Amino acid sequence: MNGLLACISLMVLPMLLTAQESRQQRFERIEAEKVAFITKELELTSREAQRFFPAYNEYRKEIYALIQQSRRRDAQGKRRQQTRVDELELEAKLLAVKKKYRQQFSEIIGSARGSRFFEVEREFREKLMQELRRRGN
Repeated sequence: MNGLLACISLMVLPMLLTAQESRQQRFERIEAEKVAFITKELELTSREAQRFFPAYNEYRKEIYALIQQSRRRDAQGKRRQQTRVDELELEAKLLAVKKKYRQQFSEIIGSARGSRFFEVEREFREKLMQELRRRGN
């Protein structure tokens, strides 16, 4: 019985690793498309892009960390009222991060494009969601 279980595990493990790799590859492809979309929509020169994307990567890390922190709290099963307060706190923190990076982006690519970044980011998410819905049908 143990031998059979070990054999099955050895057969299933490579499939799971392959599935994980393909998810990672999909994520990387989407991120590359996002970078291209942002570059095109904000009309970034190569010099601006070299300065902009390191700041963008830091912005993305901070946003991701806040969202993960919020999800961990939700997983702990807070009371419903507490969850509503946490949502407002999360939104306030997200807004603070966006304001911080809008300033940094503006210093790199100018005020108008620095502010437009958030609109472009939203447009990309909407485009991605439309594509996912289309593929789902």
